[in-house]
This record gives sequence, structure tokens and C-alpha cells, in this order.
Amino acid sequence: MSTAVSGNPRPLTPKPQFTVHDKQREVVESDARFRALKWGRRAGKNITANIDLIEIVRAPWEWPHGGDNPDEFLVWWLGKSYDQANKYGFQTFISAVPDSWIANTKRDKPYVVELTHGATVEFRTYDRPDTLQGAGVDHHIVDEAAYCPRSLWDNDLEPMLMDTRGSAMFISKPRPGTLFEDPVWNRVESPDYPEWVGFHATSASNPFIEEDPTDKQGTVPDKVYRQEYLAEFVDDSGEVFEDLDANLFTRDEPPADPVSPFAHGWDLARHEDYTVGVILDAHGRLVEFYRTQDEPWPVILDDISDRAAAYEGVLAVDASRDNKIVSDIADRGHNVEPVRFTPKTKRNLIQNLATRIENGELATHEVPQLRHELQVFTYDTTPSGNIRYHAEEGFHDDAVDALALASHVLDRVQAIERRRDRQSEDSGVSFI
Repeated sequence: MSTAVSGNPRPLTPKPQFTVHDKQREVVESDARFRALKWGRRAGKNITANIDLIEIVRAPWEWPHGGDNPDEFLVWWLGKSYDQANKYGFQTFISAVPDSWIANTKRDKPYVVELTHGATVEFRTYDRPDTLQGAGVDHHIVDEAAYCPRSLWDNDLEPMLMDTRGSAMFISKPRPGTLFEDPVWNRVESPDYPEWVGFHATSASNPFIEEDPTDKQGTVPDKVYRQEYLAEFVDDSGEVFEDLDANLFTRDEPPADPVSPFAHGWDLARHEDYTVGVILDAHGRLVEFYRTQDEPWPVILDDISDRAAAYEGVLAVDASRDNKIVSDIADRGHNVEPVRFTPKTKRNLIQNLATRIENGELATHEVPQLRHELQVFTYDTTPSGNIRYHAEEGFHDDAVDALALASHVLDRVQAIERRRDRQSEDSGVSFI
């Protein structure tokens, strides 16, 4: 304890009452100096950190770390951005505590809550390290700690706790090679750091969410499911598509009897890229692979139209560049689904494709260019925490995008096939 209690302070009242699940209770009941929450999506880590924070600042002299004097007790909540610090920290905190607790608030950056007994909670961001200088912090809450620079913890945040013998809570989904793995989780697992305690919760640990997180298994890539929902550290090799020989390249040649209708994916060239078309039959088997470069649009349009006539179905077409391309194809009488690529759209397309490949829902003969692009396709994580999929530098991903587009409309063509088969059985009429 760094200072003595002045006067005869009393805990702030009334004490808020919260309903917590078992994993949250374990955290709130722990008084370990350094606590790390390795929790999956929607497990309730931000709410837990707020409940714990409220209990600490209600009576700081009862918390075994940091100073005893509430007039000098300072907490920093650190988020990836000010928007996140505001939404998940400041706004949640002030809505959860009684108005009678609050002496003053500052509603611009950094957000501040001053409590009536003198304690202060500041909501900041670690993406602005130059604003995080100082000393005398009693408690840190590092939100999404996997994105906090290790140098900031080593050089600034941890030393700030030395004067006060302060504490810290780290909340995050696990990401390898980050501060949250080393030193945080490594210290949790080491007997040499008895002050460090870890708590693990999967998305399914939270009984208060309506959707069953286990339903995500098999609908997103295995790596994503294990990391985001099971809260496991997953090998960060960057490889998106695994076991291609066992899961995708399982045929010697195209099907001799392809089943209609067909799912087309057409990724159109930009700059030095290629125009690539992928055609799957209703059973997810590759029927044709098309790739060309530097052809004028009228030639490409004829090629697409010829294949659309030969393999009737649904054409998912890259519409990011020019709406006229879509209208030109549709004017030929083909069923077109335009897809405009955005980071979110591409993420969804690739995760759907990776899931289908993992589940063995697609099959192809050997196509060297397709295999190569799948092998060099990778991902990284943006500063905002989103997964970004792309080809390794110097390589193309047109074939991957075309396959992802075809996979995207495969459900539609399979629904058409099922409906056609039912109607054929009921009426005796043959449908093309």
C-alpha cells in the first residue's frame, strides 16, 4: 500500500447488484495482482472488467493492491481506440454505477470519471503512446491486450505500477506473437510468477447470449473458430487453406457427368491481374477453369456468355470496378449476382470458401495455378483487429477470388437442384 487511508472513508453506496455467470464470478472473486482473461467472443469480458472495476473503486482501501487513499487512487482503462474505450469502458461504466457515485465527468478525450470519494478513472487508448506518460497509476485495465504494443507495457505501463504496487487486468481474445501471449499468458502459466493468474472462457461459457456459439463450428474456418470462439492460441503461420490434397484436389479429371445447375465465379482483371472464371457443378466439383490476361472486354464478355450458355446457373461476378460489366452480362440473358468487394465482403467470402474446403464440400482435379494461389494465400490482422485476407506480396489471388465467388452462390444452385428434383418427382416433368 502506498498511502494511508485519510479520515474514515466509507464504501460508495448503494452497491450495484449484477447477475454474473460462473466464469465472471471466478474473476470478480479473485484478488490476484495481475489477472488475464483469455476469453472468446461474447463471453462477457468487457462486462466482467467493468463489474470488477466497480468493485475495486467502490472501496479502494479494501483492494490489496495500489494505494489506500481514495483521493489519490487512479485507474486507467486502455482500449484499442478512443471509440472502443468510450463504448466498452466509459459508457458502460457510467451507466452501471449510481449517479450518486459520480462527482464529475469529462466526456471528451481522454474520458474521465471522478468519484465522490476522490478516486478517478480515466479511459484512454494505447494507439497514442505519447499520451500515456506519467506515474502513480493504481490499476490498469488493458482491453484487447493482444493489440497493445509490448514496448508500451514494458517501458511505460508496467513501470507506472511500481510506485503504487498497483495491479492490472488484461482482457483479450488470444493471438499468438503478441503482448497477450508473451509476457502475459506465459507468466500466467509459469510458476515463477505467482502474482499472475489466468482465466479461460469460451463463447459458450456465457449463458446469457441467445445464439449458441457452438453452431459456428463448421460454418467458419477451424482456425477462426478455435481462436475467436474457443479462445485458443492458434498457430499463426498465416496459412488459410490447409490439407489441400486431402480436402480439395481429390479428383483425377473434371466430372464426365456434371450436375446442373452451375455456380460461376468471375473475377475480372485490374491492372496486372488476370480475369479468372471458375465453374462448379451442383455437387461442388470443378467443371472448368478459365484464365486470361490483357484481353479487351468484348472478347471476355463473349467468353463469359459462351460458358454461361453451356453451363446454365448463377454467375457471381466481381462488380467492384464497373456496373456496366454486370449489365452487359445480364443483357445476354444470364442470371447474374453482382458482388462488390469490400474488406468485409472478401473476409466473408474467404471464410465461407475455407470452411467448404475444410468440410470437403468442393472437389477439383489438378489445376496448377489454382493450387499455387491457394498455397500462397495468407492473412494478417489489422490494427482495428479485423482479419485481412490477401495473396503474399508479388503473387496473385484472382483464382482464389473466383473460386470464392463460385462457392458463394453454390448454396443457391443446390437449392435450385433440390427444388427441380422435387418438382420432377411430383409431376413427372423433366426440368433442364
